[in-house]
Amino acid sequence: MIDEMNKKITLQDIADEMGLSRNTISKALNDHDDVAEETKRMVQNTAIALGYKKFNIISDSARNTIESRGNIVFLNYGDTVETSYWSFISKGIEEELSKKGYNLILNFINAEDEKNLVLPRVINQKSTDGILLMGSLNEQYIHKICTQQVPIVLIDAPSTLLSTQLRADVVMMENEDSVFALAEHLIHLGHKEIGFIGDIQYSKSIQERWYGFVKAMKENGLSIDLTQCIIHETLEQYQDPFSIEMDLDKMKKMPTAFVCANDRIAIHTIRLLQKRKYHIPEDISVVGFDDIQEATIVDPALTTVQVHKEEIGRRAAAELIWRIENPEQPYEFIRIQNCLKWRNSTSQFIEKNV
Repeated sequence: MIDEMNKKITLQDIADEMGLSRNTISKALNDHDDVAEETKRMVQNTAIALGYKKFNIISDSARNTIESRGNIVFLNYGDTVETSYWSFISKGIEEELSKKGYNLILNFINAEDEKNLVLPRVINQKSTDGILLMGSLNEQYIHKICTQQVPIVLIDAPSTLLSTQLRADVVMMENEDSVFALAEHLIHLGHKEIGFIGDIQYSKSIQERWYGFVKAMKENGLSIDLTQCIIHETLEQYQDPFSIEMDLDKMKKMPTAFVCANDRIAIHTIRLLQKRKYHIPEDISVVGFDDIQEATIVDPALTTVQVHKEEIGRRAAAELIWRIENPEQPYEFIRIQNCLKWRNSTSQFIEKNV
């Protein structure tokens, strides 16, 4: 094993740590105009935390890192699809940590490191005061992180991971009641055949949205036709329109409405149905979850659940700081309330004469 304490840190080490190119790292450390100021700061912070010495410039924020209260490592899965969603959460995290004087170090976890349970070097070097983990990494990787004796806060979690198994706090949006309200709204509009689209084993949040859908159907005396649902596991978790398209092609009969696990899936579904000459919402109503920026741009505008993304980030960061200061307190599971957004992708069901 390489002696991490004596190993000379290179630009490639920083690039590997952050999931960025060596060229981007070099430009960031040399204050090049091609690199955004936020990226420069995060690269400089990570370089300092790893022990890199050859700075041509150090920004004021990076210089303050040396005198900061501590380092918070922000782990995110490298293949996270919905950047317009996660970026708002990241902003909230950064604002809260900066306000409290903590340094934020960004790391992306790639599939190979996840599979081999390889942790970022800054964690192995014990230079980390806390960890924020965002996205649905596998259960084994999360357990490995939880063995590091460092305060941890998760934003979402694997669907199979029980809260009693965690040595960490969890902050996430409310899911089940919001989807229950969406589905019941569709039912009140006269829809009885409603399908669900999303990999319900992908994460705890998606699984809870499925539970909300099931509860609404059951409490309103409606059965769920699984042939009108797309819920089995796929590599892309239905973020890729091709995986949705293949299963839509297999449906012998379309439902009159779809509840989608998130907005990206809903937008793909609307476009694929329109491609098949269905009118939205006259023929099929569609709802999503998250209220990403594209939800108001798609035609028709998407009925969805507005998630307070920045507040989730701020609350997760605040919880981690509290955990650092109160390590012996019981672990907490915190949910942030949502807001329903009724738009034009849903309408009253009118049965057509055939």
